[in-house]
Amino acid sequence: MSPPREQHIVACLITDGDEVCLVRRSGWVTGDRHLWHCVTGFVSAPHSPRAAVLIELAEETGLAHHEFALLQGPVLRMESPGMVWWVHTFRAGVTDHPPIRLNWENDAYRWLKFADRPADRVAWLDQVLDALRPNPAVVSNHR
Repeated sequence: MSPPREQHIVACLITDGDEVCLVRRSGWVTGDRHLWHCVTGFVSAPHSPRAAVLIELAEETGLAHHEFALLQGPVLRMESPGMVWWVHTFRAGVTDHPPIRLNWENDAYRWLKFADRPADRVAWLDQVLDALRPNPAVVSNHR
């Protein structure tokens, strides 16, 4: 039995305060058609995960690097038959819900509260949302 193949991908949430922008995958993509997801893409040499996510954000949403603050989250390990996926997570923080200009990979977008999860979503979106959940306010009991 051969060891599983490995693939590195990026997954990026576009956030504005406590809201997240999800995109719906079009009928033209190869997988997870018509399901809500975040911006994703493969990491291919010679690009780093950071470079890959900047490319994907520009391609899939029309957002330029000066329109958001990019924060890197954890790298998630996910498995499927014969494959190990290394998911490099990111948050692109924006303000005032900038216009999103979709390419062929997605056919709609919507803003919703971070805790809201559409029923028709990509199965592993929850893991990305949970990994990049905003930190709750720290309450101090010191006087």
